[in-house]
Amino acid sequence: MSISKVIKTVLLSLIYAINIFFARCLWWTGLDGNIMLGILLIMFYRLSLWLAPIAVTLICWLPSKPKVSVRKKLIFNVVHLMLCGLLFVLCYLLFGNWY
Repeated sequence: MSISKVIKTVLLSLIYAINIFFARCLWWTGLDGNIMLGILLIMFYRLSLWLAPIAVTLICWLPSKPKVSVRKKLIFNVVHLMLCGLLFVLCYLLFGNWY
């Protein structure tokens, strides 16, 4: 694996990990009943959900050392945008509301 692929993999996993981290924290505050922390976490979780597709698109279109065709980059981007869509569905299934 080249360095650019490793960097892209780490950045993409970081984006998804941040979303899942905020979802879990929001769920835990719901169980605990901490309203103020819940409001703050909703704000950050919402930002991470809405900015994830933009960040994924930027990461997918970063130049890589071995040249990758535009078709492969586009397919890679579409797959990751579908994963971002699954994050929205996960939000709906966990909390019953679109944030």
